[in-house]
Amino acid sequence: METFGKYLERFSLSVDIVREETKTRVINLIREYLDETLEIKFITLHLEGKLEDEVGLFTTNLVLGGTKLSANRIKNPEGDYCSQVALAYDLKKPMWIVNSEQQALRQSDVFTDLWSNIPPEEIPPYHQSSDSASKTSVIVPITDQQNKIVGVINMESIKYHEISEFLQDEIQLIAKCIKKIYFRHEAYSEQRKDTEQAIASLVKIKNSKDYLSVTKNKLHVFLASSNRAENDVIGEIRQLFNDFEDCELEFWKTDFGTGIINLDLLNIIKSCSHGIFYVSQPVANSEAEQKYDDNQNVLIEAGMMSSKSNKFENIIIIREENSIADLPFDLKPIKTIYVPRDAKDRLNKESFIEDLKTLIERMLFIE
Repeated sequence: METFGKYLERFSLSVDIVREETKTRVINLIREYLDETLEIKFITLHLEGKLEDEVGLFTTNLVLGGTKLSANRIKNPEGDYCSQVALAYDLKKPMWIVNSEQQALRQSDVFTDLWSNIPPEEIPPYHQSSDSASKTSVIVPITDQQNKIVGVINMESIKYHEISEFLQDEIQLIAKCIKKIYFRHEAYSEQRKDTEQAIASLVKIKNSKDYLSVTKNKLHVFLASSNRAENDVIGEIRQLFNDFEDCELEFWKTDFGTGIINLDLLNIIKSCSHGIFYVSQPVANSEAEQKYDDNQNVLIEAGMMSSKSNKFENIIIIREENSIADLPFDLKPIKTIYVPRDAKDRLNKESFIEDLKTLIERMLFIE
């Protein structure tokens, strides 16, 4: 069954660059979906961090740039858990908290965990605001790539909900995707800061009076496309490279219909250390539902260039969204930009340039 959570998972696996506006839009879609289906009104992310001399949980606002709102201890001096989210974090167990009388949680002293069956006497008091109307609180631990717990996500509904296998799976998928979107945005923000600092340092050194001039060896970047490639995309790529003074763009635009790669092409690929490959071309049939297919020669050239790097770090693929087939499996690990177009197929230049510039900076300066 294709649920919202499944589609969200597919999105989170495909996205690499998460800018602020992307994060906000996706989080708002999640909030709207959970509100409409389960009347979930509160979603909070609690991340572990250092609180004085011990580990604590920092409550983080998902939308407002990851703003830390409060910090709480896991246990009080008497050894009791300070909150229900602290209990779920420490036990590394998901919890589905209700009370047997289906009342608001703030009105209850005894709670039932329908997910991990934690005994009621071990569940600490509910500590949301005094006017909270939540009747169901779902707490899901989140882990890093090494499966180490890094926090919990708490979702609260103003309705009483019985647990079900479907809801467990859906909420776990959504929690996992919130984690990925949040941390990829954090990584992107840090990467942008580091890149700007690195470039500023390079500029400072370059302009320094004490800087000793050396022979300039420019990086050669190969740009490949079909003869029928969209000129708006090619034009923006070539224009963008005017900002990279230490790079030489080698643009080879031709169509090898016979599939034979000539010696000149082979030599130019050998001379370049990096490559940008705009693989899409318009299909011949103007009435086709999918408007683009991939030029096979450009795909071959991308494969040739990628062989120069162990981790595919030296190439970028640019592709139109409305394409006939999926990208070949062997090229899926490569950083890929899907050309942003509006309903009238006009290029969103600002979004395209920002994403491409980010990947070019990462490819050239952060290897």
